[in-house]
Amino acid sequence: MITTDIANLWPQEIFSRLRLRKQRAFLAAFCRCGGLSKSAQIAGIVLSNHYNWLHEPEYKAAYAEAQAIAGDYLEEIAWRRAADGVERPVYWQGKVVGYITEYSDGLIKFLLKGAKPTRYRDNIDITSQGHSLNIYIDSPEPLQLTAADIDADAREVDSDDADD
Repeated sequence: MITTDIANLWPQEIFSRLRLRKQRAFLAAFCRCGGLSKSAQIAGIVLSNHYNWLHEPEYKAAYAEAQAIAGDYLEEIAWRRAADGVERPVYWQGKVVGYITEYSDGLIKFLLKGAKPTRYRDNIDITSQGHSLNIYIDSPEPLQLTAADIDADAREVDSDDADD
């Protein structure tokens, strides 16, 4: 028995090719919450059913589709929270006296990295003499490399390769 109507919020027709109603209910719930345990609870199944069903090609394909749908849905929520913010109550002497909209700078940075990775990435790729060098920056200090530094690293890699 499905324990809540969340599973019915997403059209189960997407998964109509599946043989069991419980499979359709689980995947419909997963599309809207993205969590396996919560989806199992909503669909009224034990989570091990899901793992057993993954051995069926049709279910496995439907689950991959559900993962994509859940990802899109969660991304939509993140965009909304980052751009539109979340309204939070303001209290004074234990009473709500107003509301303030809070935005998530962390979500905005995360979404920008995904939307424009070449501009907002945390790493840079430098290529020298056919060798790729990835530098990951964990510090707010600017990284300063000269061409001589890169060439020296490339020569070191070449000499390591010659030893093999």
